[in-house]
Amino acid sequence: MRPTLWLAAILVLAGLLAAACGGGDQPALGVEREVTDNPHFRVYHVNEAISDFPIQHFLIPLQDYHEEDLQEVGDAGATLVKEVAFIEGVEEIFVEPYQLSVVIAETFDWKDIEPSVVGALERALEEVEQQGVMATHFPLLLAQFFEANALA
Repeated sequence: MRPTLWLAAILVLAGLLAAACGGGDQPALGVEREVTDNPHFRVYHVNEAISDFPIQHFLIPLQDYHEEDLQEVGDAGATLVKEVAFIEGVEEIFVEPYQLSVVIAETFDWKDIEPSVVGALERALEEVEQQGVMATHFPLLLAQFFEANALA
């Protein structure tokens, strides 16, 4: 193979690797960032349901009265909201099944906050995926357990 073809192949592979690792404009695989006209408001779209409720709004800091709302968004949504609520500079959170919206204080910059928000979203997506795997495989595992113990 000629050197120019090698270089072209390397560049193509590097581009594919960067895209697979969340490189470029988007923060992570499975998380798509929407920048709005308001510089203190961002929306993150995901491909797995992170909330069991149509839409829920949380003012930060979280209060006792938020407990019922946290239960409504489900386990993954509640974990996500609690984690994002502890990120310094976050003032409001909106969570929907396939979307997280975050409002930050005017004195903060997204470059300092966004990595933590995206990390929390990635962990929530992992939790959703694990719950899905358990929901899919648990009945089979349960049947295998009873079958194995019935023969003993």
